Amino acid sequence: MAGAGYKLYATGDVLTAADVNTYLQEQTVMRFASSAARTTALASVLAEGMLSYLIDTDQVEVYNGSAWVGVANAGDITGVTAGTGISGGGTSGTVTVTNSMATAIDAKGDLIGGTGADTFARLAVGANNTVLTADSAEATGLKWAAPTAAASITLLSTTNITATTEISITSISQAYTSLIILIENFKGSVDTDVSVRLNADTGNNYIWGIRGGSSGGTTGVSSIDIAGGVTLDGANDNSTTVIELPFYTSTASFKTGTVNSIWAGNNSNYYFTAEGGFGYKSTSAITSFQWRSVSNWAAQGTIKIYGVK
Repeated sequence: MAGAGYKLYATGDVLTAADVNTYLQEQTVMRFASSAARTTALASVLAEGMLSYLIDTDQVEVYNGSAWVGVANAGDITGVTAGTGISGGGTSGTVTVTNSMATAIDAKGDLIGGTGADTFARLAVGANNTVLTADSAEATGLKWAAPTAAASITLLSTTNITATTEISITSISQAYTSLIILIENFKGSVDTDVSVRLNADTGNNYIWGIRGGSSGGTTGVSSIDIAGGVTLDGANDNSTTVIELPFYTSTASFKTGTVNSIWAGNNSNYYFTAEGGFGYKSTSAITSFQWRSVSNWAAQGTIKIYGVK
């Protein structure tokens, strides 16, 4: 009947052996020289709840029904200190620590960015469709910015081909990085040669090398021969030429371009393609384009100029 509880005695009550054992002896802090001495002394009366003090270790222990466990050890944690990225802590009682990075977030989409060694700051979410971009001038080294636009093609002009030997397209926009010139569904009124000029320049400032039905190539001439030495057959139509002019607005360097064509030649009336490159010895920005033939063009087809960004 170990640990019988508390009993209030009145004057004249008889103190029985059971009272001494259960209310007094078994509910005191028993003192032993060592745990071995305690084991010997309590071998036959060991019960859950007994409390003892060991002289050799200065430990107070309680028996939990299967083993003696310490109750006087204060442990080795004497305080909780907040480190980097957290706040709070304490040295007694219940302490609270808080994730400071989490509390820095105020709204949906916020980010935490480093501002230096062991420091950080909130970066508010950017506008819709902006992208996160590195920028060393910003406090967090980051910013929200509009994405780099993908290359886009804009139709700048459409010109109908008329019965004339030269069609000039002027005032070409300078707001793009490259030009694509598409001449489609053209033919000559009779067999004719095909060439182009830039900026209406009639000087010997062109160089070209076009490969097609026959090879061609020359320097220091007054126009660019698109047919590569082969004459366009005026009896056939649906001919197409594509000319590309990169960096056409540059005023610091000469110009270069490429040509791709398909048409019918006047030699036994066969079809072939022509491709190659050309150069223009001028540092002037290209503002006009001339589509030329020796004989009149047939009044059909279009010239479309596209700007590429």
